[in-house]
Amino acid sequence: MRTVALYGAVILDLVGSKRSTKRNQLQANLNEYITSFNQRFADILAAPATITVGDEWQVLTNQSEKVYHIVETFQRMFWMDGVELYAGMGIGELSTTLTSDIRNLDGPCFHQARTALETAKKQNHSWITSKRNRIFFADNSAPLFTHEIAATKEESAAGYTSFTNTLPEIINNLIENNEILKSKMTVNQKQVFLHYLKFGSYRKIAEETDKKSISNISERLNSAEVFAIQRNGYMIEKLLSYFLSERR
Repeated sequence: MRTVALYGAVILDLVGSKRSTKRNQLQANLNEYITSFNQRFADILAAPATITVGDEWQVLTNQSEKVYHIVETFQRMFWMDGVELYAGMGIGELSTTLTSDIRNLDGPCFHQARTALETAKKQNHSWITSKRNRIFFADNSAPLFTHEIAATKEESAAGYTSFTNTLPEIINNLIENNEILKSKMTVNQKQVFLHYLKFGSYRKIAEETDKKSISNISERLNSAEVFAIQRNGYMIEKLLSYFLSERR
């Protein structure tokens, strides 16, 4: 049986950058962040992240389950700039020969990522229910999960109501819940979270930053629901891995 080569495409854009009075600085920061990202994630990139037009950039990975992790990485890079991102993610084949220049690549993975980005910007999909969510994963494959639920009392005469619940819908629902949690974080909480990701322990944060107490650091991370956010990200990656196994 032939194994289909599937790639994860991510298309990202800055929210409101055209209206920003610091657009030149944001563009410079974007270039710096992309360079850093390409160095850090070289082992999972099918093609380096590249600015394609304006403030929009694209990423292609050969580890498609990492698409949301890629989005979160760029989100965190822009946290201290006070800038949010739109992001669309898609998984699929390439219809062109793989090259290192992402601008010369095309295929279903990019088409779905573009559809996802447009959905995130317009928020015109039934699975984007919160304006705090600007991230979407698009897929047009057949449903992977279908089940029935009991009808309400008012519908009891009809017996059971059937509905289709696809894996991409489950993934998007979890993404939306995670994005809502992140949207409630304060700047200080985000800063402590970034320190936690960098240093890995409360004690190291206290030693390397401004000597906040370990209890204070713990309180900030817990009140920001940081560990729930991390668990959600892990579960999204596991669900995407399962999605890939079903597609191949």
